[in-house]
Amino acid sequence: IMNPGSSEQGKYITFSLSSAGYNTLSLTYATRISSGATGTETWTYSIDGTNFSSLASITSIAQGSFGHQILNLSSLSGTALDNKSAFYLRMTIGTGTSASYAFDNIQLTGVSAIPEASTWAMMMLGFAGLGAMTYRRRKSVPLAA
Repeated sequence: IMNPGSSEQGKYITFSLSSAGYNTLSLTYATRISSGATGTETWTYSIDGTNFSSLASITSIAQGSFGHQILNLSSLSGTALDNKSAFYLRMTIGTGTSASYAFDNIQLTGVSAIPEASTWAMMMLGFAGLGAMTYRRRKSVPLAA
């Protein structure tokens, strides 16, 4: 994003994402601004793409070379973005930013909310084992005469 004369302030980029089957979300990315410049980025989120709520404001943007940023989305009240078929994240260029601005390596990560097949198999074997033990124990208890 080229911003030599502060003309980009208030402009934004919106990401349309899905977290279906995932929770404990995190957005990671690399960003940088021109050497000697300052800048802010304001992040908001939305479930419907129209009404956005505050998420974070970042001022520690790397100058001259890329720096790594992390947005912990699981910190939202009630984990608002977990397991959604669609949600939106918006980054707005803040006041005081008058530089070239770059993003790279944008990645949404999360923990699978659906156990893997091997996990299901282990759970089923465990339940079968408990059932067999209970059956055996019941069978070996002598009846009162």
